Amino acid sequence: MVIIVLLFLFMRVSTSDFFNFRAFEESKKFAEELKINSIVYRLMATLGEVESGHNYYAVGGSNETGKFQIQKNTWKRYSMKYFKRIVPNTPEYQELLTYNVLYDYVLNGYAIDQIGAIWNAGEGSLKNDAWKTKIGVNKFGISYNTPAYVNKFVNTYQKVSTELSSTYLCSISRNLYLLT
Repeated sequence: MVIIVLLFLFMRVSTSDFFNFRAFEESKKFAEELKINSIVYRLMATLGEVESGHNYYAVGGSNETGKFQIQKNTWKRYSMKYFKRIVPNTPEYQELLTYNVLYDYVLNGYAIDQIGAIWNAGEGSLKNDAWKTKIGVNKFGISYNTPAYVNKFVNTYQKVSTELSSTYLCSISRNLYLLT
């Protein structure tokens, strides 16, 4: 009888430990996902501010459109990648598409300045830090200065991070606490 009780207690502790470990692992995954999303939302706020002042209907001098100033070919490429079809350039899809792109950049370990450089000058600009010298005039006659853009991008990201940290991210933390 004592052996059965001890065996039962052992099984109960082992099962309990297993579920605690599993819950711990799940909470670690959730925390990592929350961290990534926090960075992505800050990047989205930064891009919206830097690119268009958060205007979903903005049209740039190089024919880029929307809040995040995405060129048509880039829009088509990302639409196919994330939605398996070309989606309309609506405010909702602008947010969804940009979220997916930035999520991938963060997941792939790009730094904030690299993401700014990619957005302004393309992924190829990262090779040998080429973005650091990309200054000129494009085929539309529009001046560009990627180092200045990246500097503005990083400064805006820091500003946005401070603002979001004190409001939006605190409310997320509070809601998460209430769920536990």
